[in-house]
Amino acid sequence: MSDPMQMLADGMTYRDVSKATGRSTSWLHTKFQASGLKRNKRPNKSMKAKTLKAVRLVQGGMNYRDAAAETGASLSSISRAIHAGHGKDET
Repeated sequence: MSDPMQMLADGMTYRDVSKATGRSTSWLHTKFQASGLKRNKRPNKSMKAKTLKAVRLVQGGMNYRDAAAETGASLSSISRAIHAGHGKDET
């Protein structure tokens, strides 16, 4: 069995590591925080796709709340993406 702390550091979710090791997610969280390791988070492509779709809707004239409701993206993600300049000239 792999080291659960290394599995978390490599980007696995707490739930997946819990299933693989039989340890509770709260135990994993406590031990990982104490280990001092940093997580290598994998990009969530589906979230980015939702956010970019929402950005395009807002840029097309839809308000933030309606775009968020239609796509499932959060208001803060949409706002951050627009302020960062995403959605322009992207296909």
